[in-house]
Amino acid sequence: MDDVLTTIAGWAVEGRPPLWIIGGVAVAACFVVFNTVRIALYLPQLRTCLRDMHGCPTINLFTWCSWPGPRASGWPVVSGLRRKRG
Repeated sequence: MDDVLTTIAGWAVEGRPPLWIIGGVAVAACFVVFNTVRIALYLPQLRTCLRDMHGCPTINLFTWCSWPGPRASGWPVVSGLRRKRG
């Protein structure tokens, strides 16, 4: 996350358009929010596994459906950092 904040701060210093900086902040914020929610969504899955007497074959579908949000919000951040370094 430090790389992302450093990159966004660098954009401000370089004089990038405000919309560019706001977009970077929005993507980073979405990534943090989605991952926080995803962690909270694991609690029902853990509860289900602890109560299951058959080795936890029951999967909480809502928990596993929480993966696309963080992946989608993190993709622009990671691809931007790769372009910067590469």
